[in-house]
Amino acid sequence: MRHGKHSRTAESAAAFRAAHFIYDKDHIFEDPFAIEMVGSTLRIILSNRVLFSVFFTKLLRSVYRPAQAQILSRCRYAEDCLEEAIKEGIDQYIIIGAGLDTFCLRRADLLDSLHVYEIDHPATQQYKRSKLKRMGENDVHNVRYVSVDHENEAFATALQRSGFDQHRPAFISWLGTTPYLTQSAIMQTLQAISSSCAPGSIIVFDYGVSSKLITPEDAQILKKVQRLTALMGEPLRFEIIPEDFINELRKLGFECLDDLAVGDYIQRYFAERNDDLKPIDGSRYCRLRIASPPDSSE
Repeated sequence: MRHGKHSRTAESAAAFRAAHFIYDKDHIFEDPFAIEMVGSTLRIILSNRVLFSVFFTKLLRSVYRPAQAQILSRCRYAEDCLEEAIKEGIDQYIIIGAGLDTFCLRRADLLDSLHVYEIDHPATQQYKRSKLKRMGENDVHNVRYVSVDHENEAFATALQRSGFDQHRPAFISWLGTTPYLTQSAIMQTLQAISSSCAPGSIIVFDYGVSSKLITPEDAQILKKVQRLTALMGEPLRFEIIPEDFINELRKLGFECLDDLAVGDYIQRYFAERNDDLKPIDGSRYCRLRIASPPDSSE
């Protein structure tokens, strides 16, 4: 992300969610507010079918549609998992790298019983809050905005000043961020989450798989996506070996509940579709539980 500027990939993700809601049938993930999160030029393009079809040419669609499918399915998966966690009694929701997520608008029905903590870089959070203010939604009930410049403040420190209750389990979503990080940085953040949240807390995130493990066709598309995000100042990484990664997480005391490969979430969310909306290989969706501490009586 460029210094002092909001995340352009977060804005692109909002545009993809908006386009899906406006132009696709059989929504995987419904976000009627996403269009309000993008800049004026994108909003004009998205709102006009002719402009939209001119802008998203056939060549661009070959990159845009797989990326869009990835964004939609990871959002759907995370919120499916959130609903399960709420049924189990969890009432705190941390959104790390919240970007231009519109959960506070889409699921206002949950805000009386769910405390939401949106954690993001100050520039992106300021941009988002300006959009919410324009919509008359700047002060949303039970939502706290926690600005964190990771170069100057640790995640745990920011969480402590937010009013978050570290003694009660939470649900944590961390989407669209780890593919920009090294595996070492991912592990450090997960350790910080584990030390800041109570046992029983659930963490859902996506991560980039080593390009050595995917088909040449999918790898070629990923290279195009990487070039686009690099131009935005946010280069993607695809370097993790899933089996080794999950083993390292278990050593840290996490219980792995899910580690979904592309075939798993295609079966869940795309099996009945007959259009060109389909993810490619390159990302996996992981759900972890922070394990309970060992029984001291043993």
